[in-house]
Amino acid sequence: MTVEVIDAGGNRVTNSTATIGLAITTNPGSGTLAGTTSKPASAGLATFDNLSIGTAGSGYRVTASSSGLTSILGGTFNVVDPTAPIALRFEQQPTDVTAGSQFFPSIQVCAINSNGVVTASFGGMITLGVHSGPPGAALAGTVQLQAASGCATFATVSIAKAGSFVLRATASNLNQGLSTGFEVNAGIATQLAVVSAPSTGIAGVALSADVVVHVTDVLGNRVPGASNTIELCPSGNYWWLDCYLYDSTRATVGGPILSAAVDGEARFSGLVVRSTEATALNARSSGLASATRYYGRGAA
Repeated sequence: MTVEVIDAGGNRVTNSTATIGLAITTNPGSGTLAGTTSKPASAGLATFDNLSIGTAGSGYRVTASSSGLTSILGGTFNVVDPTAPIALRFEQQPTDVTAGSQFFPSIQVCAINSNGVVTASFGGMITLGVHSGPPGAALAGTVQLQAASGCATFATVSIAKAGSFVLRATASNLNQGLSTGFEVNAGIATQLAVVSAPSTGIAGVALSADVVVHVTDVLGNRVPGASNTIELCPSGNYWWLDCYLYDSTRATVGGPILSAAVDGEARFSGLVVRSTEATALNARSSGLASATRYYGRGAA
């Protein structure tokens, strides 16, 4: 803290050696000002560099005074208990995990003080959530726990959606904590999903958009690296409609259209459905659960 001796025009009096004293004027914590509280000015300045107040409080104010000079009241400031919790920190960071699986080791979050030391006396509620990740992603399991000895360990948490994530931890009156980044990876391939297809089709006319099929895990995440061969067929109310389809070259007059997935995705372009009775597209692949996408039909 530095106090300046000035004249009536606000200019520093550089030859002043007035003795300046400090005292607490507003004392919300009933604290005591310790250190050197009185010293002579040098070139019109008095610097107090070893002051402290031993009791926490918000809104302290100190007055500087000197014999024969007008006193001045300083601005408000807060004194923080260095042992009190001020923020949350991830003590055990989340590691890469398979979608739907619990984290191992379990994620642990602790309350820390201004020195970065865990505050063992903190017993408040800590809540875990997604800070950044794919749209719609959320945590499953118990995401709110009461801290014990300053920490909460989240042993049942999982994420169903694959992608890149950062988590956040929050608690009342504490600064939030953010985790390091981690990956949620898709599980093993178990099924197909038609993720994109036209909503309507006209017999004998090429579909207005590509049909896109993903190889996914049980939670619907595309499986990177999957290269399964996928067959696409139309279907409807009659058994003979099965696979009644050809591609835009009209070279295929019956049977399914085949496409090998690239990085878990197969794309079918320029397809033509030959029958007005077809009402759906079926995607199939050996060893995987099939997928169906229904669409409206029109006349040829």
